[in-house]
Amino acid sequence: MRIEAIVVWCAFFTFSCLFVLGFITYVYLLYFFLLSLFSGAPIGLLKLVYMCLRRVNPSIIVRPYIMGVNAGLALSIDDLIVHCRAGGNVERVVMALIAAKKANTGMSFHEAIDIDLSGDDVLDVVRSGYSNA
Repeated sequence: MRIEAIVVWCAFFTFSCLFVLGFITYVYLLYFFLLSLFSGAPIGLLKLVYMCLRRVNPSIIVRPYIMGVNAGLALSIDDLIVHCRAGGNVERVVMALIAAKKANTGMSFHEAIDIDLSGDDVLDVVRSGYSNA
């Protein structure tokens, strides 16, 4: 086999692998895009790509974001990404904010992430009677 044929096959194989990986990534991100869109909390595809580039698993952000928006919270995707990158538990924070809203305690997002990053379980703090005094 000539060297030119080997180079062509290697280039074809490389292109095919990259195409398959790109298609799988697109379908993966399209799933989260459609999930958020149909749940009433739309997140753009570019924001999902941004999450992947920041090495944040979109499922860690998208599901709590949908929960929070559907509960009436004013959440920011960027704040959730930063909290996740800082090592916080995004889902527990959102669940605590929902519980705090139902209990009418007035807990803010930044108070919740402060409690979470200090090592305490923010949802237990809200359930045990958090007051914004």
